[in-house]
Amino acid sequence: RDLVRSRGLGDVYKRQLMSFASFSYSQDVHFSQSLASPVQNNPSFNNEADIRFSLMSVFRRQWAAIGVPFETNALYFNAPVYTHEENLVFYAGLNYTNDKSGDSKLTMNQMVLNTGATYQMDLNTFGFAVSNGFISKSSNSAGLTFPSQYDRQTGGFNEALDNGEIELSETLNYYDLGIGFSWQRILSDKVNFKAGFSSLHINEGQETFLNSNNRKKAGYGFQYKLNYKFHHSYNLEPYFSYYQTVAASELVWGSAIELRIFESEKVKYIKPFLYLRNGFDRNADAIVIGSETVSYTHLRAHETVLD
Repeated sequence: RDLVRSRGLGDVYKRQLMSFASFSYSQDVHFSQSLASPVQNNPSFNNEADIRFSLMSVFRRQWAAIGVPFETNALYFNAPVYTHEENLVFYAGLNYTNDKSGDSKLTMNQMVLNTGATYQMDLNTFGFAVSNGFISKSSNSAGLTFPSQYDRQTGGFNEALDNGEIELSETLNYYDLGIGFSWQRILSDKVNFKAGFSSLHINEGQETFLNSNNRKKAGYGFQYKLNYKFHHSYNLEPYFSYYQTVAASELVWGSAIELRIFESEKVKYIKPFLYLRNGFDRNADAIVIGSETVSYTHLRAHETVLD
């Protein structure tokens, strides 16, 4: 309390915050499941199945113990467009992501149009896609308190006092561009793999609630999936995904096992999985366990993240 009463402490705090904001950057919304993570990080992974269309929804809720939980909702739609060229397939899709985090009600709405194509050459399939995104972010400072709102008469913070944040905006919008490449190859009747490389935020759009030139830094990702049919009822599916932007990085790796052990008209197979989320130069921060249940009409997946 004595420190807060010191004259000019609010200005010192503000200068420190502005100094930190000048070299800090926001991170992307990311998922751990092998279903959603490649689609989020590489637009060329949107067209993975030979079907008329695909529709996938994702929900993630975390950190409820700290107060206001962080919640993320995403919806992915994709459809192929076949051509007269048998080996060439175009596709297009829409991805929508809504993310809400923290007491400031920081909200992100992202709409992305993905367009791409795949071309098959013998045992190889090559893919390329472009993502055109529009991102809108907003925050609400109602309910937050700042050093300048300390009330000496009550000994607490008073939201009715001026917070002095004249440079703080509550909305921002920008265009976002990304590209992705993929290569899929059949090695044998039992083994095939798919690898991809992506570059996101190529245009480095301006992303700041302050009156500064802070920009969303470009990120680069690498994805790898293997399918090994080691038994007529079991498939092993190792998975690896790495993404880095500036000094922040994330590595998700592990494996799933596809179990076709049910004689059911409804369930086609189940796929339990175990992934670790860490990095090359830092400790593991989470274990991701869960399963996928696939019927002949839809797929359902659930995961639990142990931090």
